[in-house]
Amino acid sequence: MATLAPVLLFLSLFSLSGFLGLLLWPAIGWAGVVIPILLVVLGLTSWRIKHRDWRGRPDPQSARQLMLGGSMGLIL
Repeated sequence: MATLAPVLLFLSLFSLSGFLGLLLWPAIGWAGVVIPILLVVLGLTSWRIKHRDWRGRPDPQSARQLMLGGSMGLIL
């Protein structure tokens, strides 16, 4: 979990700068919003697949890390 938090924080700051970019440069500002959201979804999905396939249940520690990582991504 310690390695996931800085990545989510960086992507959230990148996303906030994208929202500012939407106000100043609407033609390219959308990339600063969409790209971080897609990267967070991709990162959480790949983490989930790596720790257990979709039909299996992950161990409790992995499930807790995934839940906290997803929550941080939504909050940030």
